[in-house]
Amino acid sequence: MQAVVKSAPVDGASGTEIRDCPVPKPGPDEVLIRVAAAAICGTDKHIYHWDPSIRDQMRLPRIYGHEFCGFVEKFGERAHRENVSVGDYVSAEMHVVCGECPQCRSGQGHICAHTKILGLHDDGAFAEFVKVPASNVIKLGPYVPLRVGAFLDALGNAVHASQVCDLAGATVAITGFGPIGAMAAAIAEHSGASTVVVTDVSDHALETARRWAAGRSFSNLHAFN
Repeated sequence: MQAVVKSAPVDGASGTEIRDCPVPKPGPDEVLIRVAAAAICGTDKHIYHWDPSIRDQMRLPRIYGHEFCGFVEKFGERAHRENVSVGDYVSAEMHVVCGECPQCRSGQGHICAHTKILGLHDDGAFAEFVKVPASNVIKLGPYVPLRVGAFLDALGNAVHASQVCDLAGATVAITGFGPIGAMAAAIAEHSGASTVVVTDVSDHALETARRWAAGRSFSNLHAFN
């Protein structure tokens, strides 16, 4: 298969290659997925540019990419699930948690002390195929476009951050109208917030926020830098 590989510890195109790589073989509890679409996360940009924040976390070469959707290709021997079949349209949570640390045992797996991120600590989804734990696979409805299915990881961040309390009737401040901030604003609107205040240092981001508000029935939005 072809894959995008961070091949050398340098910035830019000289440190990334499109390579022919072996198709991964799913372990007993893993699912092999044929990738249909992938999104580019800020983490992927850090990998591409070999930024200091990423250097100590990766062993090269590494297939990167952790936001994607695709179709189930094959199950490991213990990976079959009642509601997922070969050919199903799916995405996957690419943070693999241990299940044993105090955080995992208390239902706080999103802050697992031993999290492994596929596409960073192990091979990811910028490839024709990727393998993931069966427990991390999420079945998608046919109404979800590929461009949305590939972006659900980032949407999950916005949902998790914005649903820690009831936003109905609330005044909500969005500090930064980048992709996740924009999704958080949309979630606030959907949740019935009375007012959304957007702050950003970028005139472009603020103009994007104003255009978003103008295209909605939601008029009580204020944007400041």
